[in-house]
Amino acid sequence: MIGLVLKEIRGRKRRMAGALTAVFLGVTFLTGTLVLGDTLAGSLDSYYSGSYGRTDVIVRNSTDVSDSPWSARGEIDAALLDRVTGVDGVAHAAPLVRGSGQLLGADGTTIDNRGPRDAGNWITDPALNPYRVAEGRAPRAPDEVVVDRLTAEQGGLRVGDRTAVLTPDRVPVTIVGISMFGDEKTFGESSFTAFTLEGAREHVAASPDRLGAVRIRAADAPPPASWPPGSRRAARRGRRRSPPTRRSRRPSATSRPECSARSAS
Repeated sequence: MIGLVLKEIRGRKRRMAGALTAVFLGVTFLTGTLVLGDTLAGSLDSYYSGSYGRTDVIVRNSTDVSDSPWSARGEIDAALLDRVTGVDGVAHAAPLVRGSGQLLGADGTTIDNRGPRDAGNWITDPALNPYRVAEGRAPRAPDEVVVDRLTAEQGGLRVGDRTAVLTPDRVPVTIVGISMFGDEKTFGESSFTAFTLEGAREHVAASPDRLGAVRIRAADAPPPASWPPGSRRAARRGRRRSPPTRRSRRPSATSRPECSARSAS
């Protein structure tokens, strides 16, 4: 039987070579597809975990998702910051201001970024800020900014340089720091120019009494072993009896906030 099989293979060498080539190419394409998919999924997971992984709760405007392109989420009342800060269990609440900001390079021309050109406020709590200062310092005055390393390299900018940010108004600024998104030069290929909170409210926010969101870091809870007798049983019973939360289909205007809980890493 084996001799017959080998004789058939020798007699049909071209057919055998074609079958082996087809199998090899099919396995190669399948392996490449799986590797590419895992790489993209891992990159997205690392980016989003770096952005939100250390944030416990986000208070933001409640806006329905629609099929309208480029529809931005509304803002919330800045007075909510004091209310959130006073809630039991909140260790720190950081206001978030975000908007459009095109940084100019050392030659005075716009820097050609392939991603979004964002501007906002520098979050002073390292646990809530996905960026870190890699060179220089954080901004302290309304006309001081921190820029991401990728944009600084593309624009030929260094710490101490004077330039401008288009928000769309031309705002003269001094670069006092270079930031990095974890171990990356920036988030994807976007640019981020960070003012102080006062500077962001003055130059970036649509209104000084509005915020984009509030990031919250919860206080460390005591270990369950230190809870009073019966509290763990009551907590489990409360979780079993808690009804599911229903979300409204029609949220009100920009003054209605929602809380998005994130699991801290």
